[in-house]
This record gives sequence, C-alpha cells and structure tokens, in this order.
Amino acid sequence: MSINILAAAFVLAGALSLPGRAAPSPSPRELLQRSLAVPSVAYEGEMTVSMLEGGRSTTREVLVRFKPPASYRREILDRIGFVVFTIVSNGRVEWVFDRRQGVAWKGEPADPDYKLLDPDEEIALLNENYEFKAAGAERVADRPCQALDMFSRRQERRLQRLCVDAASGVVLSRESFANDGRRLSDVRFLRFQTPARMEDTVFDFLPPHGTRVAASRLKPDYLRLEEAASATAMRPRLPEWVPPGFVFESVNLLAYKGATLLHYRYSDGIDVLSLFQAPAHVRLDFGGWGAERRVRNVDLGNGRAELAFHPSGKILEWIAADRFILIGSQSLESMRRVAASVSGSPRRRGAGARAVPAKTLAGRGGR
Repeated sequence: MSINILAAAFVLAGALSLPGRAAPSPSPRELLQRSLAVPSVAYEGEMTVSMLEGGRSTTREVLVRFKPPASYRREILDRIGFVVFTIVSNGRVEWVFDRRQGVAWKGEPADPDYKLLDPDEEIALLNENYEFKAAGAERVADRPCQALDMFSRRQERRLQRLCVDAASGVVLSRESFANDGRRLSDVRFLRFQTPARMEDTVFDFLPPHGTRVAASRLKPDYLRLEEAASATAMRPRLPEWVPPGFVFESVNLLAYKGATLLHYRYSDGIDVLSLFQAPAHVRLDFGGWGAERRVRNVDLGNGRAELAFHPSGKILEWIAADRFILIGSQSLESMRRVAASVSGSPRRRGAGARAVPAKTLAGRGGR
C-alpha cells in the first residue's frame, strides 16, 4: 500500500483502468467489469489528484505512463511543475524516488492479482455491498466517457462516480462523496492519449548522482494466515470487529530493515482497511509519508493512538506489545473500534513496549 498522495493516482491509473470494447450503451455490469480489468492498452497523460483531508483541500498534478502488462511510471509535480516524487517499474523492479530527501528505494513490485479472493468472489462482494447505476455520457480530458455511479446498499447514498473512456475503456476520472453529498476527492485526467508505440526505456530508472539508495524496502510476500503464524516471531493479532460488509482478504509478510512485518487486508469490494503489525521497536517509513502527515492524539478507551490525516485515508498508530498501524477511509469512530478490538491493551508510546526479535524468512519457500 502506497501511503502518499500517489496512492489515489495509482488506483485510478492502474488498478481501475482497463481496455474496453466500444459499446453504444454499456450496462452498469459491463462498466463495472471493465473497470476492474487489468489494462491492455498503453497510455500516457497528466492528471490532477484533489483530496479533502482533515478539513483542508490538497491538489497535486501527476504525470502517468503505463505499458502492458505491468510497466508504469508515476511522477508527482510540485506547485511550479518540478517532479518531486517518482514511482517507476518495468514489471520486475520497482523504484520509489523522493527527490526532496535525495533517497531512492529499490524493490519488487507487488502482484495485485495474488489475493485470497478470486475475481468471482470479488464481484459477489461488490454486488452484496454496492449498487451500480449507469449515469449517462460525460467528457473528461476532452474525450467522451460513460459514467457509473456506485451506491452503498447499507447507507443508501452515492459513494463514487467513475467515468470510463468510450474508446479505450480506461477510467479517466473518479470522484468520491461524503454522507452529505460533499465531494471528498476528485482524481481525473487533464490530458490523455494512447500512443501506438511506447519505448521500454521509459520504465527504467537510474538514481541521480548523490542519491542515497535505501538498503531495504517493504517487500510483499503473500500467504495465508496460518502460514504467517509460523513465519514470524510475532503472534498474529487480528481485530475482533470490522465494519459491516468487510471480509478478511489477505495477509502478507514484509521484510523491512531486518524485521518481519505482517500486513492484514480487509475489503468490502471497494474500500480497504489495512492493518500493519510490527515489532514495537520498528518505525515504519513508507517513503514520503512522514514529511506530509499531520498528527494528533486520540483516545482508544484503554490507551491512546496517534491519528494522522493523509490523502490515502486516516492513519492510526499505537503500541500494544507490538506496533500497529491501521489505514482506512472509514469514519474515525469505526477505525477506533477496529483498533480497540485488536487483542492486547494499547499503551502509551514508550511505556515499556516490548521489542520483538524478527525471525528470518530464509528457507520459508515460495508463496
């Protein structure tokens, strides 16, 4: 999970974009299926990412390029148009480069298709929690699109609107809405094209002279919960309560600075809750997160946690023997309830937290 404003752009330009078959009037189900497919057409363009976080609006411009099957480049611009943050992958190696800090992280790209839910189960989960309605024709980046509205079946309100490019099938805009109808985020292409040829060298990366290359970075390795229990020194501790409609989707190991972390993922088909469990002495740096977040303390009932607002969602961090970080876009009350239901009592940071030695992953075998 990318914990920076690029996450929203990557969701739009990668996971939610796809090749489409031109159709005069696609049904909501057809639009939904097309929006969940992996793209098979190369594209490039410029998009804006506007998010309302903690009562303040933040807008960034992002340059995007994609070439099937799995090459991508995302470049976040500052206010005067210089690239300050880059994520680039040729499908085998992924680089994350923060120009402001002069640091680059090198690792393996995650496999988005390796999950416990197969595509049919994902569609079933979506239909259980959401209703989709065709919303007519629109234009985004001066291209004709088909709009698709997503409604919550439980709350009976509109949550999102997607606009799918009529020619290529790529999702060109995605808006999300609050309970009262206010727009919470708007991610959309300003310029979009599908070039006939795109060189592979676009997706190679060479750190600039003087760049510090981090020795380790979060590296995903997916497995089932029972496998995780035998692959780390920590006892897996999951929440006893999650919001209605959410199901356990996957757990993966993260090798990070000599330690082993656990990442639990819950989903209702659209929204995601991510819970990280780490040894208490390990401070997580996901690249570009710490410089942007704003922190305040919140009460969990039997302890305290730090709350940060970020374009990727709310972030709760606390220590209960191990270190826990919960990331999601749900209400603060729901996230507090999830955090409080994780086995073990939260304690104030530094109050006798136990440092758990990490167990090596060597010899564990494949996925």
